[in-house]
Amino acid sequence: MKEAVKVNMWYLKKLYQYDKKRFGSMTALIIIRAIKTLLNVITIKVALECVVKYNSFYYLLIFVVAERIVSSLIALIENKIDWCNKEIQNNTIRQKLGEEIFCQAERLSLEQLDHAKTYDQYKIVLEEIGTRSGSFLQCIENFFTGICNIMVTMIFVLTLDMRFILIAVISACVGAIVGGKIAQKEIEKREELIRYERKRDYIKRIFYVPEYNEMTRLTNANEFLLHKYDKSVSDVKNVLHICQPQIAHLNDLNTMQIFVLNFGISALLMARDIAAGTVGVSAFTSVMFACSTLSGSVGWVSNELSEMRKHALYIEKLQSFLNETKKKSSTLMPSEVNDINLQNVHFHYSANATREVTDGISLHIKKGEKIAFVGENGAGKTTLIKLIEGLYYPTEGKILIDGISIEQLDKKSLRHSIAAVMQKSVHYSFTIAENILLREVQSDEDRKRVKQVLEESGLWDRVSKLPKGIDSVLGKEFDEDGIELSGGESQKLAIARALYENAGVLILDEPANSLDPLAEAEMYDRMFATGKDRTMILISHRLYSTRKADRICYIENGKVIEEGTHTELMRINGKYAEMYKLQTQLYAV
Repeated sequence: MKEAVKVNMWYLKKLYQYDKKRFGSMTALIIIRAIKTLLNVITIKVALECVVKYNSFYYLLIFVVAERIVSSLIALIENKIDWCNKEIQNNTIRQKLGEEIFCQAERLSLEQLDHAKTYDQYKIVLEEIGTRSGSFLQCIENFFTGICNIMVTMIFVLTLDMRFILIAVISACVGAIVGGKIAQKEIEKREELIRYERKRDYIKRIFYVPEYNEMTRLTNANEFLLHKYDKSVSDVKNVLHICQPQIAHLNDLNTMQIFVLNFGISALLMARDIAAGTVGVSAFTSVMFACSTLSGSVGWVSNELSEMRKHALYIEKLQSFLNETKKKSSTLMPSEVNDINLQNVHFHYSANATREVTDGISLHIKKGEKIAFVGENGAGKTTLIKLIEGLYYPTEGKILIDGISIEQLDKKSLRHSIAAVMQKSVHYSFTIAENILLREVQSDEDRKRVKQVLEESGLWDRVSKLPKGIDSVLGKEFDEDGIELSGGESQKLAIARALYENAGVLILDEPANSLDPLAEAEMYDRMFATGKDRTMILISHRLYSTRKADRICYIENGKVIEEGTHTELMRINGKYAEMYKLQTQLYAV
């Protein structure tokens, strides 16, 4: 329980920093609701005394009218705070918390995010971000409202009988113990569910992600996927089927003990006092109403304690994710990169892996050099450039950019210095200009620059003919007039985005995958022409493009086994020459 209080306090402080106004609203609501509770308890006592003691319906009428007016005014104030302000403030908190989570994820390396534990933490905090902060603050609000209600009611009950206070305390303790067990049981099952839900959600994505639509139809995979989906849903249902009755039983037990202890025993004690003539009907009714209020408040507090335990278990994951060890990245770097130095670089994707994806690679890439990595699939080419991009870090060895370890470089400045076009390009359902700028258009200079990079990538002819030009929205998800790009056009858009950065280093990983050989040749000619002073790192299975490189590295099993110009490697007549001759023969045929 102590640890739960600690992490809840950590979360409460963080949310307070996000929006202090939300806590002002919460405090006001707690005070208002305590006043309402006190008013309700007093109303019953005074009303009965007007009838029983004073036998005056005139006084009763005046009191009831006055009480209704006061209650209505309080309700208006409460609704104003609760509905008009609270939800706006909750959205502010969710926005700022979301920004912190996304920024943390961006700071982590892909290697860290690839780990199942970190991924699960990330998934949970993202899934819960929409409701967790609001529900947590509501829980805190309900808890302190219940505490205030208990205090107000106890003060009233104390004037009549001390015994009921002891009953309430015992009930609260029992409720807290049972509630804790409920919370622990729920979180255990939630963690178990995550694994099955991840698989279910993955299969769901396959059904609606456009990239899969064609393949699933051509391969008649729907039946197989439906079977997989049904099985994953059944796994989720089976976990719920086992745990839900257990949790429901514990909740019922908690509710029953609160009723029996708080209300049942109190009623028996008061009935005995009435029979003995020590308590009148007015006092009995007032105490029973107060005990009912007290019972409800104790149950409320007990339930919120249980909820806070559950919140604490989530918050621990959030805390752990936000505190995930990050590689130091502080040194800024200019867009002009003078050299890239790989020193005995080893890498494998898992701590338990035995196969080295890169096995002791050492390379020195000079400013303005055009270097090509070639080799068979799985040789380690793409992994090598991901290491140079800082998406992963070497498990052994160093990558130095202008003499600085890549692990120490500021990630944002690194992204501006090293632009990349990967095998699978993606675009967003925004305008063409926004997809290139990765922000909104702010000036005519932005438009001129967008046009320039579209021309350099070979996509301007297509864009210039569109009714809205660079303001055309990609995809039809949000715009019925949205534009659909072909695979080759998507690649050209990705190239335009990379060129816009005007980075000192440009990495091209099979950028022409979706282009025909002629379009590919045209693209590479254009890229080499426009990037004379730019360092270029190229991966291509079509070796036409590699002939223009200053240096070619043939990679096999994570090692550079051949290195030189096209002419030099052809003279060696090794692996590269063999691959080049084979492609030449195939194209000749």
